[in-house]
Amino acid sequence: MRAIQYDMTLCQPYYIHCNPDIHNIDGVQASEAIKWPGMRMVVEDCEDTEAFFASFEYIRVDNEYPKFEKQRLQILRGEAPDWKLTSVEVDEDQLHLGFKNEKLFEKYLRRCQELKARNRYASPPPFYSGYLTSYRPDVGAKLRFEVDNPDGSTSVTFVSFYRDGHHTTVTEFDGNKRRKLKFLHEGTLNKHPVKVTEWML
Repeated sequence: MRAIQYDMTLCQPYYIHCNPDIHNIDGVQASEAIKWPGMRMVVEDCEDTEAFFASFEYIRVDNEYPKFEKQRLQILRGEAPDWKLTSVEVDEDQLHLGFKNEKLFEKYLRRCQELKARNRYASPPPFYSGYLTSYRPDVGAKLRFEVDNPDGSTSVTFVSFYRDGHHTTVTEFDGNKRRKLKFLHEGTLNKHPVKVTEWML
């Protein structure tokens, strides 16, 4: 086994997405994307799972959907399967989770068609999406995120938070290579310094 270590600065948070088509990242229609299977989030280890889930706040944007806010704990526990986890963002300070609801998307499309039929072309807010963020959780946790790939394989990424915001790490696996990114606390909005360690067979 070989190992290397180096420093790197990310220009945006570390991002995990359920998009199965790496060749068509930006050209996907919402009606296609909503049908992708969501990624799986598994709590591998946690000092207090309920306290960790309770640290997530509902992000109020133009997609406000009151029921999503009330269901946030059930959604995080996987007890509301209509809400699929579709995106994950990690940096030195926070974990941001994005969810989408296919049934609500169909309702959203019907609402758009009704407005268009009445010559009202302003689209309603996309209430089929919901976002949760945990800012510097003070509960230690290790999470596993799994994304199904078109070839039948599964991409696995681990995200670990350490008590009192000591540091956050992301560990990804790719064939015979393992890479760990340790976020440092000198990050800014568009600069996220990390220390990277790679192990290769």
